[in-house]
Amino acid sequence: MRSQAEPNPDRRGEARASLIFALTAALAALAAYGILIPSWAAFGDDPNFLWTYHRGGAAAYRPFMAWIREYGVLLYEWFSPFAGEAVMRWRIAALGLRWLSSVLYFITLRRAYPRRTGLIFAAGLLFLLYPGFSQQAVPVEFILHFFSLCCILASIAIHQSALNSSRRSLSALRMIAAGGLSLVGVFSCEYFIGLEIVRAVLVYRSLDADDAARTRFRRTAVTTLPFLAILALFLYWRLFRTSITYLEPVLLEELRADPLSAVTGLMTQAVGDLKTAFIDAFRLPLSTRLSGKSGFLGLLLTLVFSVLFYVVVRRFEAPGANEDTDSERRSRDERWRMVGLGLFAGLVGGAPVWGAGLEMTLTLFWDRLTLSFAWGAALAAVAFLSEILRPRYRAVGLALLAAVPLGYQFQVQNRFRRDWELTRAAVWELKWRAPDLAPGTLLLFDRLPTGSLTDNSLNALVNWAYETPRAPEREAYKVFEIDNRRESLLTLRPESPVVHGAFHGVMSDAVIAVKSPSACLMLLRPGDRNLPFLSKTGRALLPIVSDPGKRVIPTADRPMTLPPFFADEPAHGWCFYYERAEAAADRGDWAEVLRLAHEAEAQGLAASTAVELRSFLIAALIGGDPELAERYAAAVEAEEGVPAFFRPALEAFDPASLSPEGRRIRERMISVPDSSGFDQEDFRSGTAYN
Repeated sequence: MRSQAEPNPDRRGEARASLIFALTAALAALAAYGILIPSWAAFGDDPNFLWTYHRGGAAAYRPFMAWIREYGVLLYEWFSPFAGEAVMRWRIAALGLRWLSSVLYFITLRRAYPRRTGLIFAAGLLFLLYPGFSQQAVPVEFILHFFSLCCILASIAIHQSALNSSRRSLSALRMIAAGGLSLVGVFSCEYFIGLEIVRAVLVYRSLDADDAARTRFRRTAVTTLPFLAILALFLYWRLFRTSITYLEPVLLEELRADPLSAVTGLMTQAVGDLKTAFIDAFRLPLSTRLSGKSGFLGLLLTLVFSVLFYVVVRRFEAPGANEDTDSERRSRDERWRMVGLGLFAGLVGGAPVWGAGLEMTLTLFWDRLTLSFAWGAALAAVAFLSEILRPRYRAVGLALLAAVPLGYQFQVQNRFRRDWELTRAAVWELKWRAPDLAPGTLLLFDRLPTGSLTDNSLNALVNWAYETPRAPEREAYKVFEIDNRRESLLTLRPESPVVHGAFHGVMSDAVIAVKSPSACLMLLRPGDRNLPFLSKTGRALLPIVSDPGKRVIPTADRPMTLPPFFADEPAHGWCFYYERAEAAADRGDWAEVLRLAHEAEAQGLAASTAVELRSFLIAALIGGDPELAERYAAAVEAEEGVPAFFRPALEAFDPASLSPEGRRIRERMISVPDSSGFDQEDFRSGTAYN
């Protein structure tokens, strides 16, 4: 605790330190999260949030998310009319709130530990750049979380100011404002309710050290009780009165059923989650491989900001800068208390996670749970490192501890940028392949284009891309990832109905799609079981789904618009010609396929895999271009596993119409045996895995 003789920090010094931190944090936030903002659009659940607004405006958010955030939905109802479908506005707002949360983090902790400004400076930066959370690129979903965090931290900051104010009337107004912000922050999102317990420590330490400990304790207790009452009210509402069905209180049910087992499991999970958030999260930057221009830029940012952070932290850590007269022993005790406060914050912060029985990992989507631990993890890490390092190395160590996650977060944003390029390409390739789709089509993706997009989110993008403007509320299409819904899909038959959300269809109207990062989007035909990179589940489903030619409408006769964040149509590379050729093949227009082949050849475009040459090869055979057909055949035969994929299609047409050279090529290629070794019914019974 702070020495009784320790004076309160002067307001001018506090304002100057806060301003320096705010400016430094702004630069760090822009470097880590802002440089690549124009390069990506929507990930995670953001497409669903944006599509919801697109379909029904701000009013549509209540039925969409009130079952998750009964009061948090108010933020979307208020902010969405301003941000609309403009992802950039959501990004800027979310980034601004994250920056503001770090500033409030610094202010509240510095008031509690005014003699540890350098250490708190580093902790605030680490909180801003916390490597355990990697979803800053999902602004629409997480704007609520950072709004809630800012409300609670602002409430604590105002609470601290109120108790140190000499004007009673102003102090009362500040306490009312602090209570209102706490109410909003706690009820809008449960992630940060643990900070209401930490509040008491921060308030107590921010009181005038010249006052008696009993007086400080009494003032803290009296003024903190209303906030604990708000927390108690929230817990009562959340457990017994709310209509929310998300995050059920699993722990309470387990305690009723088997108390000993529940407590043992809780302790085990708590230790594991604290290790994940307090130790494993900080290892992530060290396991990231740097390559290419982005790797060089990330390393450069790390070096530049290491120097900047060192200069600032060294300034505040220097004895002359903060007039620190504490003994080294007292300083060590205080640093260990800060480590303890960080761990305590982690324990109370984990309550929403453990109460709901959620499993926290450092993988995309599930790392959102680390937000509840970030406050304590940043403080504990900085205080611990400050303790184990010699004073001469302390500023360097703290600067690196904050700067390395900055470079890592930049790399994370770059991965999102690459993922968005793949997502954008997949949707455009689908539009080239299918200018329109018959309503009721179910798209079964054997694999999604990227790991940063769920099938629910891709479903939003596909429905948006093919919607009828006069009826945007319709969900005429559905996207499923096969592996994600494997068990339910394998029980279906062609006549089985498929009902999900507002979508109604049948399994026989489904089309299987495959999109890998290095290849074009493929809509599979029933005979495509030998596709080398098709999963076993996909092969099992092929006989009961539709031929894409029956679901693709070759000419769009209705107005359709892609989401505004898809920008302009990309340049016509190989995949454009492949998709248009596949669409022409559906119609049996082999002359058009051959024309597209010659045009692609003239532009020097080449397939990324030989499986994309099938329609072009058939068109060359039918069109009497044996030289081109021979080139394609040689490419097919050179790629392992591909010839068997071509065999069913080559067998499907009469060789009598081919030239002698064409018949020779055809006969050579259909002689390749079926290499799938696959039996559909065997797979359905589960024996194909044995």
